[in-house]
Amino acid sequence: MVDEYVGQIISSMNSQKDEEIKKAISYKIGHDNWTIEEVTGRGEFKIFPDKTEIFAFDDVDLLHFEPIEIETENKSIGITLRTKQNFKRLYKI
Repeated sequence: MVDEYVGQIISSMNSQKDEEIKKAISYKIGHDNWTIEEVTGRGEFKIFPDKTEIFAFDDVDLLHFEPIEIETENKSIGITLRTKQNFKRLYKI
C-alpha cells in the first residue's frame, strides 16, 4: 500500500516537472506545437552532487530544480508523507 502511494506521489511530481519542461522548450523554440521528433536529443539534465538539476535545451539553461524534500509525520491515524521539489525558471516569460 505504501509503495503504491509513493508511486502516485512520484508520478504526480514527474508530471508537474514534465509540464515545466514542455513550457521551457516552447519558450525556447517560440511556439508550442512542436513534436517529440523535433526536440529529441536537444535537451539535457545536468545533475549536481547536491542533487540539484539544471534542464538545458540547445545548450541554454532553462530550469533549475532543487532537491526533492520529503516530510513525514506520524499521526495516530497513520503516517502523512509530503514531498515537494521547488524550481526556478532561468528565463523570463
